Amino acid sequence: MIQPSRASVPVGAVINPNAFPGLLGMPEFGINDNTLPQISLGAACQNNFTCMPVPNSLCVEGKCQCLPNFYEDPAAPGMCRLAPGYSEECASNSINTKVIPCREPFICNGTNMCDCPAGYIQENFVCVKDCPPGDVPVVPIGNECLPARQLGGECDHDEQCQQSYSQCLHKKCQCIAGASQRDGNCVPVSQCPLGDPATDGNGGVKECKLDEAGACPDDHYCLYPEFADSKGFCCPRIKMNCPIGKPLDGRNCTDCPWATHHCFSYVIGTYTETMCCPNACPTSQSLQVDGQCYSRVAFGGNCMVDEQCSNVIGAKCRADDEEKTRCLCPEGNFSNYFGKCIKVAKLGDNCTRDEECQAGTNTVCRQNTCQCYLGYMPEPAPAGSNTAEFIAQQCIAEPSCPTASGIRKIDGAYQDCSDSADSCNDKEFCRKWWYDAPTNRTYSLCCPAPGLKEYQSVCAPFSMSLILANKLGSAERNTDADADGRPMRCDLAPYVPATLFDSVNGTEPEARVCPTGSSCVFDPFTVNEGVCCRSRQETIVAQTEPKTVPADGRQSTNAGRYV
Repeated sequence: MIQPSRASVPVGAVINPNAFPGLLGMPEFGINDNTLPQISLGAACQNNFTCMPVPNSLCVEGKCQCLPNFYEDPAAPGMCRLAPGYSEECASNSINTKVIPCREPFICNGTNMCDCPAGYIQENFVCVKDCPPGDVPVVPIGNECLPARQLGGECDHDEQCQQSYSQCLHKKCQCIAGASQRDGNCVPVSQCPLGDPATDGNGGVKECKLDEAGACPDDHYCLYPEFADSKGFCCPRIKMNCPIGKPLDGRNCTDCPWATHHCFSYVIGTYTETMCCPNACPTSQSLQVDGQCYSRVAFGGNCMVDEQCSNVIGAKCRADDEEKTRCLCPEGNFSNYFGKCIKVAKLGDNCTRDEECQAGTNTVCRQNTCQCYLGYMPEPAPAGSNTAEFIAQQCIAEPSCPTASGIRKIDGAYQDCSDSADSCNDKEFCRKWWYDAPTNRTYSLCCPAPGLKEYQSVCAPFSMSLILANKLGSAERNTDADADGRPMRCDLAPYVPATLFDSVNGTEPEARVCPTGSSCVFDPFTVNEGVCCRSRQETIVAQTEPKTVPADGRQSTNAGRYV
């Protein structure tokens, strides 16, 4: 926790404890108690999940490190960037340049470009062995240069067999199944997926090209065995049927009436055929249950079967209080909680998870019972009600009173002044400590009124002295210790702009500021108010009331500064 130095408070400043947590004993607040620490490269980790805040990283040997083939980006420290590939710029180790490694298996050469290691060449963006030419053709396989083989030659890998449609089988290069050896080559036998290929006038398979109109007989199409082939052969066009029903004539997947039909297609090699087939149910009633079509229904809507209520997990189609069937949660203590029907448990009821306790505010499921959050208590019975019959439904903050060193929780009995501030004695003031929106109730209690000693302790942490006004305000309660003066007050927050006020009398609201050479320090006993403190050790009694400035921020004729 950082504490400001005693000599660092500028004259005329407005000091708020939110800028210096804990300075006046006020509690420190974070985002929440479960906030995860900031994770960066090199940070300690237990598993890969710990390193998730750093993209493209993982936990290695207890530290967050970049994935393989990633590196820490010099332009964005702490972030992992994909390493450069072949022929991309890199940076080798040097004094003035951060290393930018290449993606494996490439290395950074002398010109700072990613290249293959010595003895290897790039093929299809991978590094292969650089095999020198010789009397016998060779092929690179892994880290070796092996001789190329013809049909019948000895081999260890398929890549050694040079003929198309051949393979290394039983240590010899042979034609694959579906191809026959002819004149030293493997000649494939043309096969259609369904039916036999068309033949030419000589009894051979009729060949074709996709861009050649009329190459195939009617009711046939041109099939390319592979996309890279330069020509194909003619196969019979099989009549397609919809899974159910008949296709729409003259329609395909580009102009299907989607409300009642869907696209059905099949693809064979380079050939695709599509048609529009009927849906079981129209899209407006897309839910099919036991042969009937239904629409999906929002929670609370009219329904006929449970399946229509799937928008809310656990919802049922049941009769409501008016005997109308609607999508509702099951009968009993159940409620729709963010799209899921859950049990509703009141304060003190049994529960299994926190969501069940949402009937009341500030409640949690602890030890299988709906209880108040720590620091909260069940709401007290309203004034004039039968306390014996009252059942608390909400939880409110525990009562507390302000002190110069921070907020203090009140243990035990306290004097309630929610209905009337006159319930407090002359040495107390009525403080509102909680407002409960669901019940529109305000809770107040009588707290000890601060004396001169408490106000002096507000200025003391800043090595300042309290400035006293020259007279008592008749409307203020003061203890005997304040009989000779009261603190000069100032405003921490600007008043509402004058344009929002009724200016019938031509007056504007004014904000109070401290005299020149003093500062407005947060007053823990009020709201948006402070007391005037001066950077001198002795207590000063002001000869005038606090200076004021218009709420629109215009400078007063006084020398006091409004911050």
